[in-house]
Amino acid sequence: MKAELDTLPSKIRCLFVNPLFILPLFILLYALSSFLIWKKYDWNPSSQINFGIQFAIQNAAKTPKGAVVFLGRPGDLGAGYDGQIFYYYSRMLSEFNLNWPKGFEENIRASRIGYPLFVSIFGWFGTWGTVFGMYFLNVTLILISWFLLRDLCGERYRIYSSLYLFSPFLLGSYSLLVSDAVLTGFLVITFWFYKKEKWIWFFCSGEFQF
Repeated sequence: MKAELDTLPSKIRCLFVNPLFILPLFILLYALSSFLIWKKYDWNPSSQINFGIQFAIQNAAKTPKGAVVFLGRPGDLGAGYDGQIFYYYSRMLSEFNLNWPKGFEENIRASRIGYPLFVSIFGWFGTWGTVFGMYFLNVTLILISWFLLRDLCGERYRIYSSLYLFSPFLLGSYSLLVSDAVLTGFLVITFWFYKKEKWIWFFCSGEFQF
């Protein structure tokens, strides 16, 4: 009995370094997160972007048809959250123009171009393409950075990369489709290039962060 108890931690450790266990668990967690949010809003994927009524009205032509729009309360500028800023910024880039989204402070937001720039590629397929791109970029960069972090940790410390994959910080970023997980993913990728002495890729990746 004692021998079985002694091996229990090692068995758990083996599970949490095994991609065949970790990846399905990750997919289940993130799918459940979206499920719980979408369920409240008639299964509408735009609900994670958090469009506010004021900004949706001012930028009606760029807002996805049938999007979930939060009404907010008097004086709070129509509710919503930062995901909508990145969405509208990306739409501007997708359409190859400099017509800044109405209602947002250009001097503060314009420098945060990295995330919207990558999402804008998906925006060529329309407003719902932009929505898909925000999901895709968050999940893809989390997984790529996790894979590289596993390599950096080595076999001995590989379990810590699993803690990264299930970080509440990354899950919160995905739930709101903001840029935190994307930036973190690029930071890990950049550090991996640095450790592997791939200097050209390190420079290019680092430039995107700035």
